[in-house]
Amino acid sequence: MPQPPGGTGGVTVSNVGTVTAGGTGINAQNTNATTSGNVQVTTSNTVTGATGINASTAAGSGTVTVTAGSNVTGSAGVGITTASAAGATTINVNAGTAEGSTRAITATSTGGAIQINNSATVQNLSGLFGSAAVATSGTGNATFANNGGATVSGTFAIFWRGSRRITCQARSASNSSSRLAPAPAA
Repeated sequence: MPQPPGGTGGVTVSNVGTVTAGGTGINAQNTNATTSGNVQVTTSNTVTGATGINASTAAGSGTVTVTAGSNVTGSAGVGITTASAAGATTINVNAGTAEGSTRAITATSTGGAIQINNSATVQNLSGLFGSAAVATSGTGNATFANNGGATVSGTFAIFWRGSRRITCQARSASNSSSRLAPAPAA
């Protein structure tokens, strides 16, 4: 049955068992452009796929929140990828390792802020310090917080349009580098 236009219907996914997939491990999307529903993914066990977790909203003010409580691996792509329209995006790596073959985390937002909180390990699947670890893009503010005892191995590519504030906070020793640059004009 088709979803009626408008409304606030959201998507919530919680895993308690191991997820292993040839494609996307967890794919949580609100594709109805006329809703303002939120997308929330919470893991408490390992998630592995070509892309580990894909969470997104098509339009509206719906937020996207991913909370990883165990390992998330993108064996042929990104570990955690998010996209939102006007809503905020929050990614919490609370335990385990978030990693991917192209990068661990990619977050985009066409209007809302992006907040990435790392309390565990974020790295490229290669584990090399010169490999891509985190990429963000959009028009809102982007913040990466590396909390006490957390580790980041790799590079950052944080892109934004216009005059926006970008903050990268390292609260523990890590061998990571960051690159901040305005996004190309549309």
